[in-house]
Amino acid sequence: MKTKICSKCKKRKTISDFHKCSSAKDGLKSFCKKCALEYMVTYSKTKNAIIKRKQLTKKYTKVGRWKTKNKSSKQIEKEKIYSKSNACKAAKARYRKTERSKAGQLKYRMSPKGKASAKRIYEYQKANGYRDVYNKIRRSSIKVGANCELCKGKDNLVMHHEDYSKPLSVITLCQKCHLNLHKQKNVA
Repeated sequence: MKTKICSKCKKRKTISDFHKCSSAKDGLKSFCKKCALEYMVTYSKTKNAIIKRKQLTKKYTKVGRWKTKNKSSKQIEKEKIYSKSNACKAAKARYRKTERSKAGQLKYRMSPKGKASAKRIYEYQKANGYRDVYNKIRRSSIKVGANCELCKGKDNLVMHHEDYSKPLSVITLCQKCHLNLHKQKNVA
């Protein structure tokens, strides 16, 4: 029967009393199992071990990271079906009405990411507004005014949107009145 001396307690013990270690020359750890257990108990109470444990906890509790790696294809398929169902939509609608949801939405809107998103939406609506009006004029669905609605001028007429979320509510203005209107909005 083979034996080995534990480097911690300095006692001669059988090979079955040591954990395996592929990087060691003899294929066994230098501490016996009993000394290794004592070391782990004392180490787990130290500050470094507590910090490491918290970091690992954060790493594996981030939304979806660990869980999605370990889900079966049946679970994923069930979630996809539920997310498209009316029950899920109703639950989301109920949540959006809560104060917690509204506070989160407000916090997002005030963040740099939320402001950038709002700007993209505004630019998208603006581009769609121009395109929709152009197409309606081309198809003669909208009648373009022959005069500016402010000064009754007939030169350099343009279409002005008060609100890009309502792309077809436009007024006809001359270029001067249009620029003055935008200057007033920027000042106010």
